[in-house]
Amino acid sequence: MQVRVKMITTCASPIYGNMGSGDIVACDARFARHLVEEIGAAEYLDAPPPAEPAAADDDVPVDADLSSTDEPAAAEDVLPAPRKKK
Repeated sequence: MQVRVKMITTCASPIYGNMGSGDIVACDARFARHLVEEIGAAEYLDAPPPAEPAAADDDVPVDADLSSTDEPAAAEDVLPAPRKKK
């Protein structure tokens, strides 16, 4: 979903480049929300995008402990044996 926002301050993005006050940017809803709601660098020209859906049950929570209790594999178990010279 493309959303149009009008920049109210200077901002830069690797995708959209330099954006200055008064520039109109047509971007995806997530980036528009970032510009308007998270950093306050723009205002919506179109209706604000709908809220993002809640995380699915199979999503990993942000505070999940992802540390592994398994021991790392030894190099000889992972790497092939060196070739013998002929």
